[in-house]
Amino acid sequence: MSELALREHVAIVQPWVIDALLAGAKTIESRFSRDRRAPFDRIAKGDLVFFRETGGTYAAQAEVRSVRSFGGLTPDKVAQIEARHRARIGGDDAFWKAARAARFATLVHLHRCQAIASGPELDRRPGDQRAWFVLD
Repeated sequence: MSELALREHVAIVQPWVIDALLAGAKTIESRFSRDRRAPFDRIAKGDLVFFRETGGTYAAQAEVRSVRSFGGLTPDKVAQIEARHRARIGGDDAFWKAARAARFATLVHLHRCQAIASGPELDRRPGDQRAWFVLD
């Protein structure tokens, strides 16, 4: 890696996301939410994201090329994000329908994605439902 990562993150994702990342079909990881939750305002260019399958192990990592964060979203604004970025984000119609309820979004543009077999230790307690962790 030519740039030193500023911060490390762990994203918990469905298996199709890993496949799409490693195939180069997915170059943007998106996080839509009703409130300001990580990675909103907590991720920057040069950071490193480790991808872990839901209920599984680490399978990929990527460097952050750039980040766009959005607040005050409406269903129409989410539809504009979908029209512009769906091919690089992925997701089925149900994903995009659910995203329309979001008020905040973070689009993490990725590069230098590669397969991995292990990642950072994650202090995840029983009942923890978060799908994004910022490691400080």
